[in-house]
Amino acid sequence: MNMVATVNWWHSNRTMDSVSFSFQPKKMRAHIPTAGGALIPKHAWIHANYAQYFPPRNGPIPYLTDLPSYIQKLPESLPDDAVKSLLINGACIIPETEIHDHLLHSYVNHAYWDMPLLDVNRLRMCVHTNTEDNQVSLLLFQAVMFAGACSTDSLQPSQLGFATMREVREVFYNRVKILYEIDYERDIICVIQSLLLMTL
Repeated sequence: MNMVATVNWWHSNRTMDSVSFSFQPKKMRAHIPTAGGALIPKHAWIHANYAQYFPPRNGPIPYLTDLPSYIQKLPESLPDDAVKSLLINGACIIPETEIHDHLLHSYVNHAYWDMPLLDVNRLRMCVHTNTEDNQVSLLLFQAVMFAGACSTDSLQPSQLGFATMREVREVFYNRVKILYEIDYERDIICVIQSLLLMTL
């Protein structure tokens, strides 16, 4: 199912214009124009605007069907209210490759050594091969993104479409939190690893 969103922004002559695009993450442009002509990463725009475009649960839902191959698919048994909560809170949004590679690198080189919980070689292999043969839990992946955001010293918040690094960390923290609260993950080891990463 395609969902059509309309993005309005000011042109240089200060007249309002509208551009519609098909709401398909894989085909969506990398950056979205905003009021004033600024560009923000698409995942940040989607995080801020997804709730108003939430589709009915009667067909494939973006970010459930378009998760990367290395992310384990969400259980089909999740109730509708849990799925809606996931989407509205952006828990299924995966940053662009450049961003998640940076956060993964930051986690491996900094936070990991304070709390060596994971098989980081396997984690990197899952992400870089991007196949269904080697997958990682969405909960655990978002927890690693949070840990990477807490330990990076070279990523600017504007690169992620936010004003401050505190806001970036809150966004990733809340994604992990909502996944935990709806009991998304049944693997208790994975849950414990994710919760410990949230303490960083």
